Parts: sequence; structure tokens; C-alpha cells
Amino acid sequence: MPPVFDTAPALRPPLPVALPSPREPRRPDRDGPTAVLGAVLRDGPLARTALARATGLSPAAVSRHTA
Repeated sequence: MPPVFDTAPALRPPLPVALPSPREPRRPDRDGPTAVLGAVLRDGPLARTALARATGLSPAAVSRHTA
């Protein structure tokens, strides 16, 4: 007689869940296009990478707002 294998999936402990970090409340004067425009007016012509650093936006967000 062949050996019998258990076909039930092995139970694993649950994976830890990362909770979102608390965010600063949104401020219209610092979000999106307003932040990009403010940085350009304040600092003059900037590369998109410099705009991302100056505004705290992601490089993709800066590209969206400058295209």
C-alpha cells in the first residue's frame, strides 16, 4: 500500500500588517501644483528632481504637474 500524504495546507502564522503612518493634514498651500508653482516662483527654474526635493512630492507627482 502506498504512503498516505496529508493534502491539507499547512497552517502558517499570520503575516504582520504594516499600518499606515499618520500623515500631516493636507494643506492647500503645500499640495500638488500649488507647491510646484510656489517652489519655482521662490527658487527660480529648477530640475524636476530639485522640485521633488523642494516640495516633498514624489518625482512622478512633480512630472505630472509640470507636463
